[in-house]
Amino acid sequence: MYIFILIFLLFAPWFAVAQHQIPSPIDPDEGTFASSRLKIPEPMVFDLVRPLGALKGELEVNSLFKISEFGGHPVLQWAPEIEYTFADGWGIEFELPAENSILEAYKLAIQGKFKRLSTRSTLQGWQGIYEWDRINGSPQLDLLHLFGWQIHSDWSFFSMNGVRRFAAPRRDFGYLGNHTVFRRFSSRFELGLETNTQATPSAPVRFMAMPQILWRVGHYNIQAGVGTLSEVTTRPKVAWRVSREF
Repeated sequence: MYIFILIFLLFAPWFAVAQHQIPSPIDPDEGTFASSRLKIPEPMVFDLVRPLGALKGELEVNSLFKISEFGGHPVLQWAPEIEYTFADGWGIEFELPAENSILEAYKLAIQGKFKRLSTRSTLQGWQGIYEWDRINGSPQLDLLHLFGWQIHSDWSFFSMNGVRRFAAPRRDFGYLGNHTVFRRFSSRFELGLETNTQATPSAPVRFMAMPQILWRVGHYNIQAGVGTLSEVTTRPKVAWRVSREF
């Protein structure tokens, strides 16, 4: 069932916006590579609601895929989503996190840019995420500060720091951080390293490190990486994301 949701999210909007043109000198298909003035790519595992500072009218559909269990019963986590910027620097997204064929949650996020705090080489903003856990019947909330830095024409850094209120059965608060550095080789290819940390008083620290590639093929952006996930034990993790902008 959910494969049809993914196909719909990836391709159906094309028919609705095939004639839509964004009046901007910036290529709208550079979404994951950054459609804002600064070329700071999106992280893969914890992505943004469009690049921070994206222009009004941009639309993106994408899905993240993750595998972190490689035993007799591998688990595929995937999350088709749709993103739209309703004003310059402001975006909203709707996502359907799933595990194998089970729809686990409904997720809604909103993101904004702090114009007065941004400079010629940096961007700042915020992101709020509401996720309803269908399995436990409880919400999870995230509130994050976003910071992007164009260190050099070929190097960029992006940082997300904030607090998470976990869903049941934990129902506690903790730190959430995601940090990514990218090296740009061309307008269609970059290499990056993404780290993600979750820390709470009542559970072991959860840490992920994910080296990754970012590759633009036609109108599609592809990110893929192999890394590790540590939480009591350390195990390999594979992830990839396919996105399309309009």
